[in-house]
Amino acid sequence: MLGHILVPLDGSHRDEQILPMVARLARAAHARVTLITIIALPSEYYAYPMWSGPVPANMVERDAQEAEEHLKHLKQSQMLRDLEVTISVFSGFPVQELEDAIEREHVDLVMMCSHGDVGFKRLVLGSVAQQMVRHSSVPVLILKEQRQGQPMLGKGMPFQFTVALDGSPGAESVLHIAATLSALLSAPEPGKLHLLRVVQPIYAVAPQGNETVSQANVKAMEEAEAYLQDVTKRILLQLMPDTLLDITMSVRTDEDVATALMQVAREDEARMMGPSGGIALATHGRHGVPRWLLGSVTEHVLGHASFPLLIVRQETVEPQEGHGEQPEHHEHAYHPFAMF
Repeated sequence: MLGHILVPLDGSHRDEQILPMVARLARAAHARVTLITIIALPSEYYAYPMWSGPVPANMVERDAQEAEEHLKHLKQSQMLRDLEVTISVFSGFPVQELEDAIEREHVDLVMMCSHGDVGFKRLVLGSVAQQMVRHSSVPVLILKEQRQGQPMLGKGMPFQFTVALDGSPGAESVLHIAATLSALLSAPEPGKLHLLRVVQPIYAVAPQGNETVSQANVKAMEEAEAYLQDVTKRILLQLMPDTLLDITMSVRTDEDVATALMQVAREDEARMMGPSGGIALATHGRHGVPRWLLGSVTEHVLGHASFPLLIVRQETVEPQEGHGEQPEHHEHAYHPFAMF
């Protein structure tokens, strides 16, 4: 169940861009929405290690009042008027304040823009998106800034997630929420998933090994296709048997996983003729044989892709000394949906 969506805002034109998609999702899921603004304390005070005095209250209070008025205006806007919306304004370190709000308010999903540096003075989103990807305990849907007047989501169009998989259970943990969000955003049309496996090619170190390496590459492609077929069956028959879903899949060979992922997403968008999709991935996939779904791929996609990016963070728990034999890594991802 998707019951509560947290939406960090910064007072810029990006607020107006993100709200239609927030409203569409909240309305379809019957979810409540919290609009939140975090006012970072003046950075100049952090530059002096010996500073021990209080931050001037009037500086923070003025920005807080301005932010609260802005959030009230958005809450009363036509697109949010029939939804259950609350507003919150806090001051402090943005990521910590957002994590506190997630825990306190039992948030299921965070939706935010990836940039936010021209809104209210000292209101911060900019690098917060990258930090939330690393630290958020719930799934994060990052929406990329669009040119003014350009919608983030085509009206009446189904919304497709291109889901990056590397063969590991950790990478698969993004499937349920990706399918859920796609189905909600696409209704009454079926949700759409494009499952993608990128196989990094093997190269021969000597000419006499070309044939062997070629066979290994073919086998890797065949195994990847069989894996995606198995995942598709599990989604339709076990994970989400009661949800209307249209699932496609593809296997690509490429040394650069992030580039291949974005290329496939661009091709899908061109076929759908409009802004109607995003990329979904987990930040870690350590147990998959290729082991490529690591933080570096996520951050590269976040920094370069122009699509919405859905991220589920994987936790890695290291074994503790003195507790007997334990697996090298244990992965889990919190999100409010069942997963396989």
